[in-house]
Formats: sequence, C-alpha cells, structure tokens
Amino acid sequence: ILTEDNHFGLQAGRLEFTIEGAADIPVAVEVREDLTVGHWTAVTNLIIGVNGTTQFLDPDSADHPFRMYRFRAE
Repeated sequence: ILTEDNHFGLQAGRLEFTIEGAADIPVAVEVREDLTVGHWTAVTNLIIGVNGTTQFLDPDSADHPFRMYRFRAE
C-alpha cells in the first residue's frame, strides 16, 4: 500500500488507497472486522495495472470503522 500518494486515506467518507505490485497480476482484496473470530470476506478483485499500481476504494468503510484488509495474488 502506498501511503505517500493522494489516494491514501478517507476520500468522501470512504477508505481509498493504492496497491503496488507487479503489472498484470490479479489481486483479491479481503476484509475482516475481528482477527480473533470470523473469517476473511472478499470485497473485490483487481488487476495491477501496467504502471505497477491500482486503486482500491471501499464504498462500505464508513459503516465498518474497524476493518482490516489483506491482499492475495490470484
């Protein structure tokens, strides 16, 4: 996750950030609200662009203030 760009943080009340990686790699974004119970839930699937980045925006983050995120190459 890039923290030094203009896509990091809350944008219009929604969490947004840039994921960096190898170009053309599919990535699954998953969320979890508690690391001790429950399971990871898929939010979306993205593909890292040719420039090595892709933006992620969680439209439900305002309703879930304590979410953890993870990314998996698919």
